[in-house]
Amino acid sequence: MPANKRQKRSENILATPCYLDEVEAFFRERVGSHHNSVSYQTLSSEALQNCLELFCNGDLKALLRYCRDANNENLDEEEIDEMVEALHEDGTTINQPFCFAPGAVAIKQMLVSKRLVMHDSIEYYTHDIEVGIYASKNVKKKGIENDFAEWHWDENLNYTIQLTGKKEWKTSMGEANPLASGMNLTAPRNAYEKNRNRSRVLRQRQFKKDERENKYDLSPNEDDIESVTLHPGMMIRVSPGEWHRVEACETGQDEVSISINIRLAHITPARWTAECIFSGFTSVLHGYGSCGVVHRQLIHDSKSKSEMSFDRHLNFCASPEFIADAKRKCPLLRILPFDAKISNGLILGNTLSTLLAYTEAASIKEIVTPVLSKEGRALILANRLCAIEITEFSEIGSEEKGFENAKCMKISSTSTLTNFDYMNTFYIVLDDEGVSEELVRWFADEKYADDEGVEVDQEAVSEKCARFFDVLVDHGILVVLADFGADDAV
Repeated sequence: MPANKRQKRSENILATPCYLDEVEAFFRERVGSHHNSVSYQTLSSEALQNCLELFCNGDLKALLRYCRDANNENLDEEEIDEMVEALHEDGTTINQPFCFAPGAVAIKQMLVSKRLVMHDSIEYYTHDIEVGIYASKNVKKKGIENDFAEWHWDENLNYTIQLTGKKEWKTSMGEANPLASGMNLTAPRNAYEKNRNRSRVLRQRQFKKDERENKYDLSPNEDDIESVTLHPGMMIRVSPGEWHRVEACETGQDEVSISINIRLAHITPARWTAECIFSGFTSVLHGYGSCGVVHRQLIHDSKSKSEMSFDRHLNFCASPEFIADAKRKCPLLRILPFDAKISNGLILGNTLSTLLAYTEAASIKEIVTPVLSKEGRALILANRLCAIEITEFSEIGSEEKGFENAKCMKISSTSTLTNFDYMNTFYIVLDDEGVSEELVRWFADEKYADDEGVEVDQEAVSEKCARFFDVLVDHGILVVLADFGADDAV
């Protein structure tokens, strides 16, 4: 089939993917009580067929061509061939967390636009949603040990849809509050590390120790384990902290187990508090100075015993006024709705006109206009963890026609403390001529990069522009202040 016909066919399928209704219903299930931390559903045969179509009918090599690495680069054919060969010969699992097959994009779009998932009153649509694939095979060969996921827990909320083949999932109740335990804030913890599943310690279990490896076996007792075999179309939800072990079932010679993994990351309160405080601190001392600059300043002030000593810095950060200011200028971020046609893998994009239409469809609350009406003016500034600039459409790398000469608003969010990216780089194509001119004027010369923001008065901003500001405020990218004065310009 010619490439252009394949593309049109793909777009027609993606327009109304029926499997999304059933996936959405599963995601809408309230996740709260710990006993309900693992649950299952099965897609109807029609929904499974639709899902398979949008995931290349389970053709592994075709799926891998839709995957990107962490640098947003496509896998090359040699890499793909090596992965598939290792899978069939040695049972080496293929884990590709960034898949952009039409079905994967549709799931991500649904989660971003509909704000579906809650877990213990925590919003999981905040900043980071990724859809990936796992391909595994149970290879029965002398001298080869199967490659499977040993007992571990994740700090993310995970959903898995079994696409082809079968997998055995074993689960057991784990850490009751993993996100607040402080055990690990950045990566999964497996069952063989020395530490500390608190719920198991409280049960006074006797852990087995391998003296050679100096490791403790914290894997669950057999009495606590639940086991289920996932067949094509079955979905499973595993909450943060839930222990689980996953292994592909033995299959035919060429059959492979392929599953779709949907990871919804969560920012711990402690981590975001640290980001708020540090971003506020760097802003007060050196604008957006680097960690090194701030540290050198602290050491210098401490050695010189100046009025702004080290203790004074710490006391300043602990003051209620500073904390309140840091919090309101560094709200939680949320991904904007995106259009796959003007996105490029991990780089997402949308048009200004689409986002303006979204304000009505999503009933975005008016925030900026009431402030302007009441006060006659407002201070608009970027979230301290965001950088906003006007740039060219060519930077996106999208082949979508019609925007080649368009201006774009580029939004990125990288931690000044850890260099962690809190959301995909996002480009907004400024395709509404009237509003675009306003935005270029407001965002020119990096006005939003120095924590000063721009003072907007009621006469100078159009209704459309104010509504667009509402979208960015609603997603934590912009902050609007009514009660501002000299203290807000530091």
